[in-house]
Amino acid sequence: MALRSDYSRTMKVRSWIILLCIFFMRLALPVSAGGGDEAVLTQITDCDILVVTLNGKLATVRLIGIDCPEVHDSDKLHRDAVRSGQSAPAIQALGQQASDFVKSLVGLGGRITLEYDQQRRDPHGRLLAFVRLADGRLLNEVIICEGYSPAYTRFPFRRDYMKRFRRCAQHAQAEGKKRWATKEVAPSDRVESRQPGEYVGEVRGNRRSRIYHLPRCPGYERLSAKNIVSFSSEGEAQREGYRKARNCP
Repeated sequence: MALRSDYSRTMKVRSWIILLCIFFMRLALPVSAGGGDEAVLTQITDCDILVVTLNGKLATVRLIGIDCPEVHDSDKLHRDAVRSGQSAPAIQALGQQASDFVKSLVGLGGRITLEYDQQRRDPHGRLLAFVRLADGRLLNEVIICEGYSPAYTRFPFRRDYMKRFRRCAQHAQAEGKKRWATKEVAPSDRVESRQPGEYVGEVRGNRRSRIYHLPRCPGYERLSAKNIVSFSSEGEAQREGYRKARNCP
């Protein structure tokens, strides 16, 4: 009886040791930089906007560091037509090519990993993410390397990724793959005249009223996400025909 009792006790101890090893091994598993979430691709809106299933719920994801040609009719489509010198239908056709390219890399139902930067969501409530493919490549970067988007660095993000994206854009241009680019350039490269006291930073416009708000304006945080148009400065908002809110100091 004593031998049987000792054997039972030994087996219990071994079981606990095995469970503890499994627990600590799982804790030691690497996670993606900035925190990552596994998701399933549900829809491709544009090549830089995806709809995914995340934790059992649908979520819209805006890819960081890229700006693809628009597929759907929008204010941005017509702004891009002016900036690029291309017609809206030509941009939409290219946008569809870009979306098809993304679909060739990860089909609907495919698994991806979302990596986040410091800011998790944009003013429209969309998740801001770097998308890691199953083979380890970064979707954002691949899109730039194939010329479907410039390196969009107006709003800074991870420095190492910014360098990689810019290098990829240069290689795409050198190899004749530069399929899409507007006249938009990074803030450090842009030279534009500014009025004294002009605010430079994220300015939010209301696409319905054509009025823009600065962060210090009472209406800045009250805008409906579906009506927000983002600008990099007051000057850009004014050039697009928006006027400053009267209650904004």
